[in-house]
Amino acid sequence: MYEARPNVTIDAAALCLKSGNAIVLRGSSSAAHSNDVLAQIAAEASVAAGLPAGCVGLVAGGGREELAELATQRDTVDLIIPRGGEG
Repeated sequence: MYEARPNVTIDAAALCLKSGNAIVLRGSSSAAHSNDVLAQIAAEASVAAGLPAGCVGLVAGGGREELAELATQRDTVDLIIPRGGEG
């Protein structure tokens, strides 16, 4: 989860894939188009490199309530790294 920093889309995806993890990205609405394009490129490149489809995903921004719900998914979510403002 990150604010309006589209470079984080690629940085985070690369770190996770290099360490053998899948990633679900969530950026801010102010950079939604850029994040969408970058996540698509990362997903396609990952599959082309032999990684499983779905190892890079992007979810649309939502409210803090949705993030609280995501944080309770202990069987499917191992780690959430918030990046951005204090809120």
